[in-house]
Amino acid sequence: MQNGIIAGAKGHPFWMYCLDAIVNEDIKRKPYETSMKYILRTTGPGLLTSAYDTYPNKEYISVISHTKVDSVSWCDYETYDCAHNSCGKYYPETYSIHHYGSKHNSHNWTNNIEKNIGLIYCRHKKTVYLLLLLIPIVFFYIMFR
Repeated sequence: MQNGIIAGAKGHPFWMYCLDAIVNEDIKRKPYETSMKYILRTTGPGLLTSAYDTYPNKEYISVISHTKVDSVSWCDYETYDCAHNSCGKYYPETYSIHHYGSKHNSHNWTNNIEKNIGLIYCRHKKTVYLLLLLIPIVFFYIMFR
């Protein structure tokens, strides 16, 4: 869930549930987590999604479609160079566009290796998926022929 736009009625029990989730979150960084995954898991969208997923009374919460709020993926953001261009023309139905400041070279939460790997993935998604599919097939072919 995106936490760029959130609102709620005063005293709504979901907010206390979110605060409890924050207090109970294991904030120790896992050895396998990148800086970005760690930040998103322990704050913002990761924590909000986890709280929502486990909240027992979802029928009292309205969630706006992802096509209306921050619908631009990071890959599209970089492809359309939204840091320097208006990307609203590509997403006319959205109310807001997240500007992924954590991925900018000049001010980021991670090192640029993550960004560069992400850009390679964005540009070559189909090839990456094909390789991920073919590697186990080739492995099993070699092992069991």
